[in-house]
Amino acid sequence: MNITQKLMDEHQLILAYTRLLEGYIMALKEDPTRTVLSERLPDFIPFVREYADRYHHAKEEDILFKFMEKPGVLTHCNPIPQMNYEHEEGRKYIRGMLESLQQGDVNRALRFAHGWLELLREHITKEDSILYPMAEESIPESERVKISLQYENAEERLQGEMLEKKYQALFQELKILLEKNSSRRVSLEA
Repeated sequence: MNITQKLMDEHQLILAYTRLLEGYIMALKEDPTRTVLSERLPDFIPFVREYADRYHHAKEEDILFKFMEKPGVLTHCNPIPQMNYEHEEGRKYIRGMLESLQQGDVNRALRFAHGWLELLREHITKEDSILYPMAEESIPESERVKISLQYENAEERLQGEMLEKKYQALFQELKILLEKNSSRRVSLEA
């Protein structure tokens, strides 16, 4: 039973948002008068907070990481503290972006946004290519059923299906706005 595929699938929507946010950053750097784009920057924050953090990171931090840290599971190294540190750094970038937007400092907000997307891209690469294979290799089959059930409970409690639909729709809306107001093209696909 694979216990990381669903998390990797969720990474695809997060990565799509990093590409979309990068499109907004580039378009605004090219022409800061595109206020229709800068006015929509706050729309990225609920996605990060609700989907990437409360939903996706909750399943990692509260479920997968806890199982990986059980005695005898990780025998050669423990990347969990670094992953948690990077999650917290991402939260700091988003807080900085929000504060900057509230203060009307779009340029500063764009710097925080860029920092977040760079961090997340590297972080997701580490998880998909190092951490998740470690989990698949080291977590015993008897624990996988428990993890799977806890994922299902978290998805139901956190309304995962609704969040997925909500943020795919917002992605399309923000993507169309970007494409109408710049030459940038973004895909939901990797």
